[in-house]
Amino acid sequence: MAKTLILTPTKQLLLGLIVAVLFVAAYMVGNNTTAQQKPSVAQSVRITSVPKTPSGADMLHLVNAERSKHGAEPLVEDPELDASAQYKASDMLNNNYFGHVSPQTNTQNGLDYMVKTVGNRCTYVSENLTENPANINTSAEAVGTWIISTPHHQAMIDTKYTLTGFGIAGRYIVEDFCQQ
Repeated sequence: MAKTLILTPTKQLLLGLIVAVLFVAAYMVGNNTTAQQKPSVAQSVRITSVPKTPSGADMLHLVNAERSKHGAEPLVEDPELDASAQYKASDMLNNNYFGHVSPQTNTQNGLDYMVKTVGNRCTYVSENLTENPANINTSAEAVGTWIISTPHHQAMIDTKYTLTGFGIAGRYIVEDFCQQ
């Protein structure tokens, strides 16, 4: 005869907490993390009570930290790529769209502008875009969305890229990449 186990609400809560602790412990072991490690910059930004607005410097730090995990050299921020990324971010904000192709021109105007801006300095270019929710518009949120998206992450850690630039306009964030 099978016995039925009846748990009081207190015991149910305690069991739920135990399962949660075991889940976190398993995650930490699987990711080679210890409780004593200091949080990364991305984690620090996420836990602050007042989110820090996105900045190119913060995103460069986060992107280069991710590249380092994959054996890629750090990117160098370039003023011309900052200008082309800013052009794309501002265009999306001013024309109320999100995407690589502008609905006004039906072209990849960000990449076109980048090529025009940097001329022959780059043999290959690409761009990452994100549209952050207004309530969590931080550098960590932007970089985090690129990390969890395979094509964006591949661009971020691609060893052929040496230069980058960032553009921020409201909730739109753009990162441009250049292979010299």
